[in-house]
Amino acid sequence: MTRSDRVEIAEKVRDGLCVLGCTLRGVHFATCIDYGVESSDASCRGCAPSPAHTDSAICSRCFGRMGALLRDVPDLLGRVRSLSDPSKAMQIAPVKISSRPVEAVAPVGPDLLDAADTILANLRDWAHSVAAGLPFHSRFSGMGAVTAYRLALEYSRAIIGHLEQLTADPARALHLAEAITVLHPEEAGERPAWSIADAAHRWGAERRDRHVHPDVDAEPDREESAQPVREWYDPTLSVKEAAARVGVKPGTVRKWVAMGDLPVAMRARGPRGSIMLMLYASQVDRVAAEMAARGEATRFGPKKDTPEYSSSRE
Repeated sequence: MTRSDRVEIAEKVRDGLCVLGCTLRGVHFATCIDYGVESSDASCRGCAPSPAHTDSAICSRCFGRMGALLRDVPDLLGRVRSLSDPSKAMQIAPVKISSRPVEAVAPVGPDLLDAADTILANLRDWAHSVAAGLPFHSRFSGMGAVTAYRLALEYSRAIIGHLEQLTADPARALHLAEAITVLHPEEAGERPAWSIADAAHRWGAERRDRHVHPDVDAEPDREESAQPVREWYDPTLSVKEAAARVGVKPGTVRKWVAMGDLPVAMRARGPRGSIMLMLYASQVDRVAAEMAARGEATRFGPKKDTPEYSSSRE
């Protein structure tokens, strides 16, 4: 940071303005060519500086955007880790659990690993600067999607709880913005840094596929449309959770997966190094209903050739 930059920041702090240089949309100086022009016809989006948030060095819009990105970062990192397939992107050799030869490591885009590791490291450092008793990891390579989600959730909650404290100091607010909200465009094919906003812009924290809202039957006239859907609409379940959901044994769920009836949402490495299958709840319900129609016993229907099945048919 140059001397002129420090002087400019000091002036903004003295005047109670956002140190990130934000402006008010549609508000112009009298010397602006768009002063008095309708917003729809103006070429300038706004040049009047934004006032700082209460007891903060940044404006309310930046403060709100930081909080929103921090709330989304657990889902974002879980998605990035699942895309990178950490079960085949280990830097160390995986444990050999059978006599079969170990498969060759699948190629993984370096951007996925760099983004996840950088964002997790930034979250760790900021969280430990304001809260005690949090888990500390010096390396994140090979971390599974579930572990990354839980770790990011702990770190982000700590930062959100102290966000006003962190943004009260202009210098800390600028550094925090670099890690959260500032976009870093690629230079000569390489990105100089990764922020949460960079990863959200690149991959997104949401699945963008067709999904029926659980209350869609209550509004039969509503037209369905493809739109971003947050993960809580269709949560991922472990094999044990999926079995409990539809009233079958875990071995039955694994049989559905092995037969190709039930697709796997992702494979994550558990805390003891074993590979965990994660399944979408909607797919588990669909397969269970199909199996019930074929006569298998699930919570969607009794098994054929049983008194319960005969009474249900009467």
